[in-house]
Amino acid sequence: MIELRILIVEDDDGWQSDIAEKLEPLAPVKLCSAKSFKKALECIRRHAYDLAVVDLSLPDAPDSKEQESGEQGMELLGVIRGDKLNADCGLIVLTAWATHDRINEGYAKYHIDYFLEKQNIGEIDFIEIAQEAIMKSRLRRAAARKKESYYLNISFDDQQLLGTEIIGPTRHAIYRPNEPSPFEVTELAGRADRLNQTIIKSGAEGWRPEASSIGQAIYDVLSSDRRVFADLLMARTLPIHAKDLRLQFTGPAVGLGIPFELLRTGRDNLALKHVLTRRVIQEGDSYTHRLESFRAFIEERWKAKAPLRVLIVGSNSDGKIPAAEIEADTLATAINDDLKRMGITPEITALTGERATYNEVCSALSDGRFHIFHYAGHGRFDDQLPEISGLILKDGSGGRELTANVLEQLLSDTELRLVYLSCCLGARTSSQLGRGDFYGLLDSIIRADVPVALGHRWTIADDPAKLIALFFYQELWRTFSPGEALLQARKRISSELGRDDETWASPIIVMQNAYEEMETAP
Repeated sequence: MIELRILIVEDDDGWQSDIAEKLEPLAPVKLCSAKSFKKALECIRRHAYDLAVVDLSLPDAPDSKEQESGEQGMELLGVIRGDKLNADCGLIVLTAWATHDRINEGYAKYHIDYFLEKQNIGEIDFIEIAQEAIMKSRLRRAAARKKESYYLNISFDDQQLLGTEIIGPTRHAIYRPNEPSPFEVTELAGRADRLNQTIIKSGAEGWRPEASSIGQAIYDVLSSDRRVFADLLMARTLPIHAKDLRLQFTGPAVGLGIPFELLRTGRDNLALKHVLTRRVIQEGDSYTHRLESFRAFIEERWKAKAPLRVLIVGSNSDGKIPAAEIEADTLATAINDDLKRMGITPEITALTGERATYNEVCSALSDGRFHIFHYAGHGRFDDQLPEISGLILKDGSGGRELTANVLEQLLSDTELRLVYLSCCLGARTSSQLGRGDFYGLLDSIIRADVPVALGHRWTIADDPAKLIALFFYQELWRTFSPGEALLQARKRISSELGRDDETWASPIIVMQNAYEEMETAP
């Protein structure tokens, strides 16, 4: 759980203590206290806060009249809203100097979340108000990031580059070449498949040089078209912050095999700098019917006070990966706590141990009511018949595969918005269809019209798999953006384990509704 940072501006020790005590249920919390206007300014300029609780009466007002009137406290609200770090933070005024005009000014001019009178504090649920203010703050920040972000979409098919599209606050440009450059999808995907064997045999010693070589090869292909190359370079310069550039690769399902996550320019791994997502073009109906962004979906559930339903499966089907059950239990607790902290009602169903059976998991998924499905366990991939690749679940004394074709049937026409496969080869993609309709597990999830799907491209160790999943969900509830959550999780895992460990590059995220998060130029 990520620590909240909360600022309390209050000159009275008793009230400071009382407010801090009321905020304890939000722990872990880093409380910063300021007894004066000057101290509050120092705090605001030093840190970004999730919430500020401000008293209007401050002891360092220029004269006693201004202190009594609370005008300097109102000035402080303006400073907070004008500060780049805190413009969107949750803001609660708690004062004995409430007037009708001041209340109206607070809401209209400073966009405060609540204006509370001290004499009425015993009649309200302060923690519920604080949760709502923090949630509003996160939604405001997510909306602000949308307005500040730029998107570069690079399109391709199984043989050639098809062009680019740049979307952002100041630019909207589309490029379609008259003579497309060749793009050898199968060759690059094959190198990525062989890289998995290198990981198994040689670890980091063999992985990093070959990963760098593949990343450079992808860059060379993109730079073979001068305009694509120029758009990539320009797009990286447009946003103020690197994380505000979204790189999206759009192509057929077979293109899921290309490890764009290894793309590099010089020493820069782009997946550690920018949000990097995929979008799959299907034959016929190529767009998801669930067009709302993940942020909009969460906001809708929150406003309606409706539960968020999460299914977490930890399958130790052969008794050799107890870490899968540990991951499931850890995530169930963490997600439950994070959602409650935001004032969202969690409904967590965790199937581990003897409950992680084929029949019980199929029954839970066919119910159709879950919004998030997380699987931790064994994954198997069949290159010749990718439609029989699957997730390994218990069945009697042995294991049974929940195959791609069955998974697609179970996930279709459900409420699912996100599926996370925390298993080896969950995002592996074949270069052929075999006898079925799917190139692999991710393809089957996409065809089931789940807007966000995430899986691992290569074999992944147990502890790193658990750690990056935990980082992802922590960031998801802070940003409400699966793409940005994965970027931050990549950064954190690469910091923890180093870039010689392949975990940061392994996850692939497909976002079929990514265009709903884009802000087009006027």
